[in-house]
Amino acid sequence: MRASTRAADGLAAAWLRGLGSRARTARRRLFVFPHAGAGASAYQLAAHLPDTVEVCTVQLPGRETRFTEPALTSLDEAVAALAPLLADRTDLPYAFFGHSMGSLIAFETARRLRALGSRLPEHLFLSGIRAPGLPDRAPGTRCRTTSCSPRPNSAAWTPSCRRYCCRCCART
Repeated sequence: MRASTRAADGLAAAWLRGLGSRARTARRRLFVFPHAGAGASAYQLAAHLPDTVEVCTVQLPGRETRFTEPALTSLDEAVAALAPLLADRTDLPYAFFGHSMGSLIAFETARRLRALGSRLPEHLFLSGIRAPGLPDRAPGTRCRTTSCSPRPNSAAWTPSCRRYCCRCCART
């Protein structure tokens, strides 16, 4: 095995907990994107799915086994790191499941994979977030979150933030 292949596999193993766990029996793969602040251990789905489904839960830097690594500070950073790793692991039909912030990462990663010309997920399961195509809430209403982070017009505000923010914090 070439050194570059081993390095890529090691990087993928750090990011994707469960990768290769059902190599002999898997016919499908489910990539799981946890909510903000959670690590891969928040989703113990493999025990509840047949052996034909390999569950690969995303482990972001700064969480659990990657606690010593600097945490990512933007959605764009997470997508830029994940898309190439996932593009190389689409040998099986696959789906994405994301919850809350994980939904945003899953959705944007699917968009990036499309831009790269990679095989796309067969299904995109998203929960805990407003659908990207829905219009903003009526002026004066407030979302259920305490505020958007980062704040609008801050240095950390990115095009992805603008796309998904409900703008409640800008109205308070």
